[in-house]
Amino acid sequence: MKALDITHQRLRNSRLIGCPCKNAEDVVAWLCAMQSQDYAGAKWALAQRTTDATTSDVDRLFNEGKRVMRVKFSKKLTMVSPGRVESAADGSVRLLG
Repeated sequence: MKALDITHQRLRNSRLIGCPCKNAEDVVAWLCAMQSQDYAGAKWALAQRTTDATTSDVDRLFNEGKRVMRVKFSKKLTMVSPGRVESAADGSVRLLG
């Protein structure tokens, strides 16, 4: 496989080219998890991969925490689908495969 083919495949798999996801929940579910340095960057990354997401849609999803939730790992914001997170008694959180 050539380097250019690998590049295109990675961009397609990340939903940055080709068929975008319909909404923010689908993006996070497709990628399993996303990390960002801040909330604005997280919203921008979601918007790059969707066709219909608006700022208010993403804000609502984060605030509800039902479909996309914020998990703080070190200084990064990690977005995951709620079913992919497990909380431990010591307060730590781990992502489920």
